[in-house]
Amino acid sequence: MLIGVDWGGTKIEAIAISDSGQSVTRLREMTPRSNYEGCLATIESLVDYGTYSIDDSRYVRTIDKYKANGHYISSKPPTLPTIGAGVDMSVRPWRLMSQAYVAFFGGVIASTAVAFLNSRRLDVDAAKRRLILLTGLVGLVAVVALFVLLDGESLQVSSRVVAVLCFMVQLRLQRPMDRAFQLRGTDYGSLWAVGIGLTIGGAVTEGLILLLVTVIR
Repeated sequence: MLIGVDWGGTKIEAIAISDSGQSVTRLREMTPRSNYEGCLATIESLVDYGTYSIDDSRYVRTIDKYKANGHYISSKPPTLPTIGAGVDMSVRPWRLMSQAYVAFFGGVIASTAVAFLNSRRLDVDAAKRRLILLTGLVGLVAVVALFVLLDGESLQVSSRVVAVLCFMVQLRLQRPMDRAFQLRGTDYGSLWAVGIGLTIGGAVTEGLILLLVTVIR
């Protein structure tokens, strides 16, 4: 198989050609403006080492990389699909934006639970999964602090804002592997049953925590 890369100022296009001369796949991405190292790492590794792994590249320190099967792979074009090398396709993840209603109606705990479960389905690395949990913990502390300082409608609005902010951070942590899943052309799983359960469970748990704070006060 032959791989050709056309790297221009506005776009990067890659094509894979079989031994019989047939086009196997073609990818086109906008040329990144912020970080070329991820692109250079992949191209250097393909040309010099015959692998997508950038472990031995001089640009391995790029921030745009993902660890799959024990090796670092660049998340920049032209090889974005390769960051999904570790995705278990038998367990379908949920749409990221479907998690928004869980966060809005269920609160910080529900948002964190659905993001963490989905990150496992996407095979997001352990460090990012820990960041998802940490984001939820910080959000819960913020909700408790708001509960102590505010009351009534102001508290409800503020707690929803905190939950949505947590969701946005957690969404960003899942997005690279979610994009890899999309490129594989498989349908998402349904979040309805799990989402409703997490929404109710998260809201109840958060309410019990705030009730406990009230008793302690």
